[in-house]
Amino acid sequence: MVSEKDKAQITMMYRQAADKRSQIKILSELYLISRAEVCKVLFDAGYTDKHIKRMLEPADTGKESRCRPWTAEEEDRLCALRARGRSYGECAVALKRSANSVASKAYQLGC
Repeated sequence: MVSEKDKAQITMMYRQAADKRSQIKILSELYLISRAEVCKVLFDAGYTDKHIKRMLEPADTGKESRCRPWTAEEEDRLCALRARGRSYGECAVALKRSANSVASKAYQLGC
């Protein structure tokens, strides 16, 4: 829970910051709250910057989640695709994941 005094200070420091996006991270570390909580304070204070709104969007926005855990079936499918010589990009499309995520998981699995 953020006090009214802290909310006022967060708002003031954000307003004075040269790099607004970086300031959100700094404020979250300074006040020991999440970035989403900082964005909520700023949004409630009237800030409607794109990066603030994006942080407050519900997790299910129609896009695939970046933090979606891998299932055993997906891991098996990844290894099968890699065994057939598919690139990370091709595997990413087939699995609806990013190429970086696919490459990282393939490395972890050794396939």
